[in-house]
Amino acid sequence: MVRTFRAAAVSRGGGGHGPPPPAFARTLPPNGPLPEDHDLIWDDGVAAEPCLDFDAPHISKEEGLAWFLGGLGFFFSFYQLIKFSDPPGKNPVNPRTILTDNFGGTGQGLLDHDDDD
Repeated sequence: MVRTFRAAAVSRGGGGHGPPPPAFARTLPPNGPLPEDHDLIWDDGVAAEPCLDFDAPHISKEEGLAWFLGGLGFFFSFYQLIKFSDPPGKNPVNPRTILTDNFGGTGQGLLDHDDDD
């Protein structure tokens, strides 16, 4: 019975879906020689756009460089702060022991790396 209602709703254009979306209008392929800077255009066949976005032309190169170096300096300082705080010394668990295989890969004779005999 549910199948009958579903088939009737779909055949009448219902069923919760709208009409199918229209097909994309494709751009025509080039019919002549391409300009020299054609590789700077991302053309997927639907909507060509420049590969380089110029979203902030009001920011100078010097200001952009200052922000970039400031970001690098921030992360470098953050790394040094964490390194200075000694994270391995705050680890409450025992360190791993390194195991070595003294019998050529047979899996026998796994010993602690720091044995004294």
